[in-house]
Amino acid sequence: MSDEAPVKRWTAKRESAVVIDIFKGKTTPVEVARQHDLTVAEVERWVVRMRRNFLKGALGEAINSILAAAGFNIRWLMHWLLVFLRRILSAFLRLLNQGGYDVCSNLKPAAA
Repeated sequence: MSDEAPVKRWTAKRESAVVIDIFKGKTTPVEVARQHDLTVAEVERWVVRMRRNFLKGALGEAINSILAAAGFNIRWLMHWLLVFLRRILSAFLRLLNQGGYDVCSNLKPAAA
């Protein structure tokens, strides 16, 4: 393990820097996993994700890294938006139940 403090959350920029070092042959996924207390499968996933780059050149690599990070951030944002909406809905339903309203009273069985 290196002298640096262990990384708890890997940013897309750090992941892409490690993957570029792997592509250039400076290190291997096994070495990266051992140095940073990661699984080899996790590092391999980063390599596969970066290998899906269909854009050529240095500009293409930069664009691919930015788009991969944007996709990650959008998934993260959607997850927390869903959590937030669930909490709002549950609070609203609790308020309705406290006010004496039966939320399920208007439900009728489906006609067969």
